[in-house]
Amino acid sequence: MRRLLWAPLLCLALVGCTESTTDQAVGAKSKWISATPIENAGLISEAVELLTAPTSPDEMTDLVAVRGRIDAGDLDPFEPDRAAFLVSEIIVDPNGGEGHDPSSCPFCKRRAEKAPKAHVILVDEAGQPLKSRADKLLSLSKGDIVQVAGKGTFDEKLNTLTVKATSIHLE
Repeated sequence: MRRLLWAPLLCLALVGCTESTTDQAVGAKSKWISATPIENAGLISEAVELLTAPTSPDEMTDLVAVRGRIDAGDLDPFEPDRAAFLVSEIIVDPNGGEGHDPSSCPFCKRRAEKAPKAHVILVDEAGQPLKSRADKLLSLSKGDIVQVAGKGTFDEKLNTLTVKATSIHLE
C-alpha cells in the first residue's frame, strides 16, 4: 500500500525535474547560441599565436573567436559532469582532391591528432562551469562545426586553448 502512495509523488518529482532541465536548456540556448556567424572566427592555431599566456587561468582577459569541429578523437568530446567540450582545428588537406575522405586518410588522421584543440567551457555569472552536459544544454553533437567566441588562454604543455564561451554559432 505504501508503494501506491509514493508512486504519484515520484511521478510529480520526475516531471518537475524534466521541466526544469528543459527550461535550463532553453535558457542556455538563448544565452550562448547565436543564429548569426561570429565575426572573425579563425583557426585555433591563429588564436593561439595571438594570445599571451596569463599567469593563472582565472586571469583570462584575451578575447578570441575560433572555428573548429567538436571532436576528441576516440573519446567523448563532452565532459560528463560540466558544460565543457573539446573543439579540434579543422584540417584541410591541400593535396586532397574531390572525393578525398580525411577520416580514412592516414596523413589527415595524423595531422588531426596533433592539431591544436580548444577546450570550451560554459560558465555562470560567478565564473563557475555549469554542472550540466553541454551537448544536452545546447543540442550539440560530436562532429558539429562550431564558431566560438569568448575569453581565452593557451596552455602550452597541453597544446590547448581554453575558451570561456560568450557565444557559440553552429554551422
